[in-house]
Amino acid sequence: MRYIIKPSPTEAEREFAENGRPLITIGVTTYNRPQMLRECVASILSQSYPNIEIIIGNDFVEQPVTFDSLGVHNDPRVRIVNHPQNIGAFNNNRYVLREAHGDWFTWLADDDLMHPEYLQIAYKVLSKCEVTSVFANYVAEPDPYGIFPAKLHTVIPQILSGREFIDKYTSRSIRTVGNSGVFRRELFKHLGNVQASITGGRFYWDTFMPIFAATFGNVAYVDLDLIFLRTHASSHSVGPESPIKAYSCAQEDFIVEFEQRCKHFLEADEYERQLMNMLKWFAADGWHLICRKHASVPRRLSSFYQYLIDTIVPRLPVRFKGAFGLFASTMAVGDSVRYVASRVLRAMKAWS
Repeated sequence: MRYIIKPSPTEAEREFAENGRPLITIGVTTYNRPQMLRECVASILSQSYPNIEIIIGNDFVEQPVTFDSLGVHNDPRVRIVNHPQNIGAFNNNRYVLREAHGDWFTWLADDDLMHPEYLQIAYKVLSKCEVTSVFANYVAEPDPYGIFPAKLHTVIPQILSGREFIDKYTSRSIRTVGNSGVFRRELFKHLGNVQASITGGRFYWDTFMPIFAATFGNVAYVDLDLIFLRTHASSHSVGPESPIKAYSCAQEDFIVEFEQRCKHFLEADEYERQLMNMLKWFAADGWHLICRKHASVPRRLSSFYQYLIDTIVPRLPVRFKGAFGLFASTMAVGDSVRYVASRVLRAMKAWS
């Protein structure tokens, strides 16, 4: 049985429900990062948009989350679910979504933060525009202190067709943390068998969600830094312990789902170009992970070459193989030269 903590409804809760604004659910998944979780929840409770519901899915069985551990006094907007056994990050994401009551939904990882105006900005866009979802830019740093400006400048949201958004997103001309977008919750009834195919969702679940949303209609993008993505050693996307094999499996599963979602949604040329973009994205991720694991340049290059042969090359459209080879070799050789040069400079300074 799940250990669920939810205060009784109060006058404040009823006021939130009756203020005429749609309810936005924020699903927070957590595993043994209590201090970061406190900061994460505090950033959500600081939102200027009032009508919110927070569902916390705690996957760290050994230490239940409580209102005391959050530093929150029985706020009726917060629901805590302590799972009786570890269900994994992907299933935890699905769980908090399934438990949501809001018309709109977003996720926030326990180590990330929201700008206080994020949900208010999303509300304005979603209430005025026919879009499936709203995404915003982000800032990635190890320390959140002073990261968000006190006052935001005015930005007109970009309203993009699904095809335009996928093109800009896969080419990385727009930046966003995918599962921190605000989605119309009705979209997720179409999520179907994603769980069966994205077995590596631990790494690329958030990358997939904007593409999923874009296949159902227009998407809004706000070019303001409204999400703080914390970079730290225990992060799956930054830490050196993440095995390249797990990334490779996640990338292969992602491409299977990408094909199912996009091959008939996009024109043939568009599909191959976006697939090429994603493979470049994955290759860059693979290279940076290999560099964090190996100090030796020959070891890095041989591991990267093997990774490309095993994971990337079998998926490459034929007409892009030359361009991709140039991209991958330029990235790996260029980084290796800079790395060796920096080590030589450090050694020379130590000798002088």
